[in-house]
Amino acid sequence: MLSKQPLPLMPSLPKSLPRICVALGFPSAEQLASAAEAEYKDGNTFLEFRFDHLQFPAAGVEALRAFKRKYPDSYLLATCRHRQASGKFAGDLQQQARLLKDSARAGATFVDLEIESAEQIKPELPALRELAPLCLSYHNFESTPALSPIL
Repeated sequence: MLSKQPLPLMPSLPKSLPRICVALGFPSAEQLASAAEAEYKDGNTFLEFRFDHLQFPAAGVEALRAFKRKYPDSYLLATCRHRQASGKFAGDLQQQARLLKDSARAGATFVDLEIESAEQIKPELPALRELAPLCLSYHNFESTPALSPIL
C-alpha cells in the first residue's frame, strides 16, 4: 500500500478578491505594463498577466515585479497558457513551470496553470504551490461537460 504524502502548505489567497479579473495579453512587456497601469488607474485591481502572449515571456516576470512594487494593493494572477491548451506559449513544460515560479517570487498573488500542463508536470506542482496559491484551470471552448469527470 502506498502512503500518501501530505501536500505542502500553499500560501493562502486574500480573504476577498475583486469580482472581476481583467486579462491582459500583449506582445511586449512594455505594452503589458502600460495596459496594467491604465486598468489599475481605472479602478481595476485584479489583473491577469498573460505571459504566453509576450514575444519574450520571461520579460513578463519583471513587468509583474515592477507593477507589484508600484501598486502593492493589486491582485496579480500570472498565467502562461501552453499552446496545447489554446494558449500561445511554445516553450516546454519545465520552462512554463519556471515562469510561474519566477512570477510567484516576483509578487504574483497566485498563479494559474491549465490542467493539461499540470497533469504532465505533477512532480513540480508541490514546489510551485509552496510559492503561491495555485489555480488549476480547465478550458473547453466547444462545450461545458459535467464537472465530476474533469475533477
